Amino acid sequence: GQKSESGFGALWTGSTGMQFGGYVGFMESHDEERNAYRQKTSGVAGVKSNLSAMMQRQELNAAFFLTVPGPKMIWQFGELGYDISIEDGGRTGKKDIRWDYYDVPARKALYDTYSGLLKFRKDNPEFFDETASFSWKVGTSDWDNGRFITCTAGERSFVVVGNFTTKENTI
Repeated sequence: GQKSESGFGALWTGSTGMQFGGYVGFMESHDEERNAYRQKTSGVAGVKSNLSAMMQRQELNAAFFLTVPGPKMIWQFGELGYDISIEDGGRTGKKDIRWDYYDVPARKALYDTYSGLLKFRKDNPEFFDETASFSWKVGTSDWDNGRFITCTAGERSFVVVGNFTTKENTI
């Protein structure tokens, strides 16, 4: 929910200099505060106090996370918008499983988005290996005018377009 430090640049192996597949992309880990928790505590107005808006932002993040070639890690319950601090019970301590999150429509929609994106990856493996032609504009400077991913494999392509602002935007 904030422009500062919002770039996704380090998520793709091609921008790390590592051999393809040697880098696992992630949005959250035991070293990072959870995205949904950060939204809830320091997100912009209109996001941090609105669960539906928070989960829609998480869906947008997932679209830009899971459509990038290379292996990915989903940290504990990120697919449900887990918004309890990483410090709860200690960084690597046991985290409560919030089964009740499945009963919250906005969180279930996030889960369904993850499921659909993972199915897309499984059904279209050619887009997610090193032979795919991949490009993107996902830096902090791309926040205001929309962010883009374009990927081509053989004769097929897909495009992801995202408005990360809280304002209506023509992209």
